[in-house]
Amino acid sequence: MKIFFLNLCFLICCQSFSQTSTASIGDDFKLMSSYSGGNANGYSVIPTYKSNNIEGSPFFSPNWMPGSVTTKDSKVFSSQLLFMFDEFDNSLYYKKNDTGATMKIDLNQVSSFTLNSDKPHLFMPADFFSKDYTGQFFEVLVFNNKYSLLKLSQITLQKPAYSEINQVVNNEQSSKFVTKVSYFIYTNGVLQPAELKKKSFPKALNGSDVDKAEAYIKNNSGNFNETYVTNMIDEINKPGQ
Repeated sequence: MKIFFLNLCFLICCQSFSQTSTASIGDDFKLMSSYSGGNANGYSVIPTYKSNNIEGSPFFSPNWMPGSVTTKDSKVFSSQLLFMFDEFDNSLYYKKNDTGATMKIDLNQVSSFTLNSDKPHLFMPADFFSKDYTGQFFEVLVFNNKYSLLKLSQITLQKPAYSEINQVVNNEQSSKFVTKVSYFIYTNGVLQPAELKKKSFPKALNGSDVDKAEAYIKNNSGNFNETYVTNMIDEINKPGQ
């Protein structure tokens, strides 16, 4: 049943990447209002996090980004929409590209969403992969029935230990956002942590794929970073590998 659902989600995610809307072409801003949560009049104000002299940003990007939202009833919204993702409290805001009015999406009704920069960034609810991260969203770097590669950015607000008086006297930031990034391999219904290190990452794979990963690392130079690992998992996922 899980494999069937994974296949279904793969088709839905393909829709998100291609930006093809199953909702009628028109005003997606209005159509998506039934999937939104906000204040009494339906609109939401994006937190600025500036009033308390906070260093850093909790947003995936400081700028509004084009993208799409796929709902759990398989509707895709993207036409003339811009999005901003607050990773601190896992909130997704949207607006029309020619207006300032914003709304917040009820992410409980969302199966995936994409944010487009130089490439599409796909996000899915963590609950699909594991109940250990309920309420959070994984960025899906690779989505495949064999191995999926996932990224989790957890943002916390870190406050200094010294007193507020010292902060004022020294003109220092009162607090700052700190991001912890973790990577995971999802295979056979199991979520496995994966360190971004050459020696330990292959251990997150199964059987002979450990040897394939080690051979790939031996034969391909370069920084062992997110791009490198994404390419390696894509290679191992190829039929016949």
